[in-house]
Amino acid sequence: MCGNLGLLLVGDEIKQPHEALHAMAQVVSMRGAQSYGFVASTGGKMLVHKAVLPKRADIASRLARAFRRRVDVRKRPLLVSAHLRFATSSRSLSREAHPHSWLGATPASAPLEAEKPGARTTRLVVVTHNGDFEGLDV
Repeated sequence: MCGNLGLLLVGDEIKQPHEALHAMAQVVSMRGAQSYGFVASTGGKMLVHKAVLPKRADIASRLARAFRRRVDVRKRPLLVSAHLRFATSSRSLSREAHPHSWLGATPASAPLEAEKPGARTTRLVVVTHNGDFEGLDV
């Protein structure tokens, strides 16, 4: 069992995003409290953070504190995807915590509309999910 949560801010509707993440994480913490991770994207930059917790740690507070220390929340839009994990098919290790970068940074083969034709760019796909993917060829 795991818990996913997210936040999209385009204006100043939430002054303290870490408090909103803390409140959401408290609600879903019963679904997973062994590790957490988040990806935050703002200003064209992406930050990924993961952590494995000791037993009985307050996962909601740890996630909110890590987010507050690492993310510049003044920039908009701000997109955050977070995951609280209870290990069901593997050990509770940092490399197993979400989010996962499944494709890694790869050169783009087809330009996006906003890109100039012939421009070389790098795209990274980062995902959080619920479920086990053993036997799935990704």
